[in-house]
Amino acid sequence: EDRLFTIDDFEFGRPLGKGAFGIVYLARLKKTKFICALKMLHKSKINEYSMAEQVKIETESGFKLNHPLILTMYDVFHDEKRFYFMLEYAPHGQLYRFLQKVRRFSDRLAASYIYQICHALEYCHSKSIIHRDLKPENILVDCCGNLKLADFGWSTKIRHADTMNTTACGTLDYLAPEIVGHKQYQYQVDNWCVGVLAFELLAGRAPFEGTDDETKSKIATINYKFPDYFSQPARRFIDNLRKIIEMN
Repeated sequence: EDRLFTIDDFEFGRPLGKGAFGIVYLARLKKTKFICALKMLHKSKINEYSMAEQVKIETESGFKLNHPLILTMYDVFHDEKRFYFMLEYAPHGQLYRFLQKVRRFSDRLAASYIYQICHALEYCHSKSIIHRDLKPENILVDCCGNLKLADFGWSTKIRHADTMNTTACGTLDYLAPEIVGHKQYQYQVDNWCVGVLAFELLAGRAPFEGTDDETKSKIATINYKFPDYFSQPARRFIDNLRKIIEMN
């Protein structure tokens, strides 16, 4: 198999993030000094949790998607112990960190971010890919302050227009009612996450907070309340998005 790179081609900087299956480092190609993020996944962990199919899907999605608002995947390679994803480096890191610092965003800034994410998701859906794990932690910020949708580890591809999924995956606060109810779903689960994301960007918290059982119950019944400081346009956007999703 032809490989563009091996691990020996890189110099390593600071860690950028850590997950259950590996770690992401700031890295630089020795020859060209090109800066990137290098995501390393332990094969032992992937095998332990039967995640080989998800690694395959993440790889396929990464190479198929080419959009300015989606984190670029440059190459994927592996050795005896690890898989390596060579990714675009987003200097300002997770949108979640920005939100933590300021507690909540203004309507104008939140609207700008939601607009960008909708464009990224629209492109994904045009390529028959559902992200399935949209949340502030999986959205990165580049050097210009623009967003980059990242981490397609839970993504899936719709093979046919009438194909439906039933796999339960994603982050609890962002799960759609179809997933909580173990029902069939398609692209609407990403659209649901847009509404949850809009709420969190404006409130600094997710709309269905509680214990795991409480959160699932609130999601299943779509039971949320707006904080008093939410503007009327923000309320209308989230309510209208919910109505559109319910209609579909």
